Amino acid sequence: MSRDDAGPVDVDQPLAVGVPPAPHDASGERVPTRDLSGLAPPPRPARRWTPKRVVATPAALEHPHGRRIAERVAALGIEVERLRGNRVTGLRGETARETYARAKSTLAIVVSPPSRRRLQPIAPSADWRVDLAEGCPAHCQYCYLAGSLTGPPVTRVYADLDDILDGLAAVLVRP
Repeated sequence: MSRDDAGPVDVDQPLAVGVPPAPHDASGERVPTRDLSGLAPPPRPARRWTPKRVVATPAALEHPHGRRIAERVAALGIEVERLRGNRVTGLRGETARETYARAKSTLAIVVSPPSRRRLQPIAPSADWRVDLAEGCPAHCQYCYLAGSLTGPPVTRVYADLDDILDGLAAVLVRP
């Protein structure tokens, strides 16, 4: 029976029922395993990034996804500042350090630029990506991007999700 004739896959069910698990390495030999849990520190719960400031452009709030993001943020008790125009402003501080800190703690709800609504190639591979957001709230000391990007490093989330996904439909249609 070919896969096309099998019907939809139930992701809650195992694919290979009654088949013994494969060995750990590619040669097929059994690999001894050891319990190393006592050597590692106990796991800590992940800490989610919560912005201190959220700004939204008027164009972003015209999209249902943009309004949903703003509602979820407001439900967390964070005020959503509605900008007068469609440019993210108010990030500059007195010093470069203050500008950086202010931008890293800000989430901007914006509309994606037209170039971001298409598949983006990932060179040198043959893979593609779709951006639903831009920026990074982390403060990694080793990050080379922090010094190479222009403007304050604000995290932007795209409100026009439906437009982005609609643009991909023509590319992702199966024959």
